[in-house]
Amino acid sequence: MTSAAPARHGVRRPELFRELVECSQDPILTKTADGRITFWNAAAEQLYGYRADQAVGRHIGLIIPAHLQTEESGLLKRIAAGELVEHYETQRLTRSGRLVDVEVSLWPIRRPDGTVGAACSVMRDITVRKLAEARTDELAVVVESSQDAILIKTLTGQITFWNVSAERLFGHPVTQAVGHHIGLIIPPELREEEAGLLARIAAGKRIEHYETRRLTRDGRLLDIDVTLWPIRDRSGTITGACSTMRDVTGRKRAQQELAELRHLSLALRLMGEAERVPGTDAAARYLPSTQGRGVGGDWYDLIDLGAGRTGIIIGDVMGRGLEAAVVMGQLRSAARALALHGAKPRELMATLDTFTRGLPEQFVTCLYAEADPGQGEVTVCSAGHLPALQVAPDGAVEPLEVPTGVPLGVGGVAHQQVRLPLRAGTTLALYTDGLVETPHSDIDTRITALTATLRQACSHPGGLETAADHVVQAMLPDATATDTADDVTLLLIAFPAAPLDNTRAGY
Repeated sequence: MTSAAPARHGVRRPELFRELVECSQDPILTKTADGRITFWNAAAEQLYGYRADQAVGRHIGLIIPAHLQTEESGLLKRIAAGELVEHYETQRLTRSGRLVDVEVSLWPIRRPDGTVGAACSVMRDITVRKLAEARTDELAVVVESSQDAILIKTLTGQITFWNVSAERLFGHPVTQAVGHHIGLIIPPELREEEAGLLARIAAGKRIEHYETRRLTRDGRLLDIDVTLWPIRDRSGTITGACSTMRDVTGRKRAQQELAELRHLSLALRLMGEAERVPGTDAAARYLPSTQGRGVGGDWYDLIDLGAGRTGIIIGDVMGRGLEAAVVMGQLRSAARALALHGAKPRELMATLDTFTRGLPEQFVTCLYAEADPGQGEVTVCSAGHLPALQVAPDGAVEPLEVPTGVPLGVGGVAHQQVRLPLRAGTTLALYTDGLVETPHSDIDTRITALTATLRQACSHPGGLETAADHVVQAMLPDATATDTADDVTLLLIAFPAAPLDNTRAGY
């Protein structure tokens, strides 16, 4: 009879194997062909929560979720047939009822006669990896479904990722973009700019909302809003950049059109810019709206009527855009011509009303005053406009008592004119609703605030220009070139403290 092989280095081979298995970081178990557990190492105990004496002798179903029992039977059949199963991903159940994702490798254990009598199973907990993969899959769905073009590139500019929106925006399929240089979509004149962006990324900088241009496959130039940030490997080294891009061509075009409209609107005003009338001092402020279609229909004018008289007109065409600006220009020209022809305020308003009914924008407020300081009177007619205010020489501020009337374009209702006293040294204030209307305040409250502001502004030295600045700043402290909700117009006209000499040359 042959003696057993000698133990190496004083340790018998079965004991060595057992120690190695017990020290393994991976759960290892053996089971019979019908699924009964015959071995259970320390790592299996740690993962599943059962001690060896609680697992050995029991069926493997102990750790098999109910919905995977059939799958386990199939695995046992494959092992019984002598098959080796490697890196099989499935789920197992812990003693606490928690499901864990595991990667299983099984191989047959054969009897001396070569038949399969049992199986050895090595398992690895891959729950964390599966969660990471699930998160990666979710992120991939988000990235691919994003409306923004998203790409990843190396620090040398080679594209390594290209989402569906990038393909749609630039026209290059992913197969024709990934692996190619970012110069694929960079206009030649912007190659140095792109190199500078990559250098900033390499220095660890994040670049947000950088506006530039990019080139499509068919040669079109697009205005693009770009955000880039560095991508780092596990050691923290920057290896590339992720870039999200949004097409802002439409927005840029709209901004350009709006700028052109503003220029046109201002040009229409400047074509008939209010003249300086001898014997009066005037200051005007105009802030165009930049919201919606931007330009509106505010206008004002001062007209030298001769003999020391001054025509004062202010109006507001309701509406936005080119149509309102054009109507404003037409009404301004018509009003000036009528005033110079000698039309009295009521006659001027009646003619403008008829004229307005034939224009595309048919709702217009207007106020016309004919001031005669020499006679100490002012004749006023209003077509639905906000009340003019007068600042007396002693600083008292009160509205001109003028019937409001209906706006121009309504038709069928006669406008009334009134003649009021005009004391020497009086200042008149005319304005449009942009100065006093806000979404959260009653307009009467705002007009009361304007009254108090005028009283303070006109009491300080510095003249009408300083007073006009003070009024606009006090009434619209947040008004800038970018947040004016409506056109704002303010016109201040001061008459001399002594009666005019009506024998001036030229009258």
